[in-house]
Amino acid sequence: MADNGVMIGGVPLENVLIFILLFFVFIFAGNLCYALVRRALDPVLPRGSARFSAALVQYAVIFAGIYFSALFILDFDLTAFSASLGILSIVVAFSSAQIIQNVLAGLLIAVNRPIRLEEWIAVGGAPETGIVRVKDIALTTTTLRGQNGRLVTMPNSALLNTKIVNYTRSGFIRVRLALVVPRTIPVERVRGLVLAAADREPEILPNVWGEEKSLFDSLLQLPSMRRLYAETVDLSLLSPKVLVSGAGPDTLTLSIGFWIQRIDHRDEIVSSFLLAILSALEEDGITGVQIREDTSA
Repeated sequence: MADNGVMIGGVPLENVLIFILLFFVFIFAGNLCYALVRRALDPVLPRGSARFSAALVQYAVIFAGIYFSALFILDFDLTAFSASLGILSIVVAFSSAQIIQNVLAGLLIAVNRPIRLEEWIAVGGAPETGIVRVKDIALTTTTLRGQNGRLVTMPNSALLNTKIVNYTRSGFIRVRLALVVPRTIPVERVRGLVLAAADREPEILPNVWGEEKSLFDSLLQLPSMRRLYAETVDLSLLSPKVLVSGAGPDTLTLSIGFWIQRIDHRDEIVSSFLLAILSALEEDGITGVQIREDTSA
């Protein structure tokens, strides 16, 4: 060890700087190992097990690298080590505060598990993403895939600090359509045609049978569901509804609400139902009706 030059806690300044540089190098190496291990294990292990194994390798690389860097660069002198940690804390405070927040948030997500891989969610802080699927949960970021195929990477701290709607765990989602009808057309007539069209759509609840119906009945009997309703909880609660939601000088606006289960086929189900409604109205000789999805709901 050199006897001249600037010393910090008995260690040359250049050694301290090398240690700080190696600290960030091993952080990068740990993240790289995580990605490589995930790529190797994902085809042969369940996603959760592959992610856990990759995280163990990542932490091992980081801690081993920092330990041996301190041992050989700083001679692991406690005084020098404390001095280098003091400098490192300043660097971390100014340049890595967000990284630390994301790491802590990632650990909280791993423990509390508000979301899991392959679940369909909506993130309140990022409405432009819409309904997305969780594809990866890493140490600092979470990767989401939208229905349009786009990949969205969110910092874990941002994800944890916003509202998350988990559609997969709820089992179904509600969709609303707005139907603008001329006042010259009887509302009950239109309402009957819409409900009849919904009853013929196999993807619209409560059109489920057999084992699937039993699963839904079990879901609706959960305490969390029963607390939401004072009346009997059964599949009839998910029946489509057509209500008047607005009135103009010449038109009435009907709100059509219905529930679906297959979130990944949402657009196809809505499209099929829209076509079924238009076909039913045309067959009955009703014209001048405007219909669209109500995105305000």
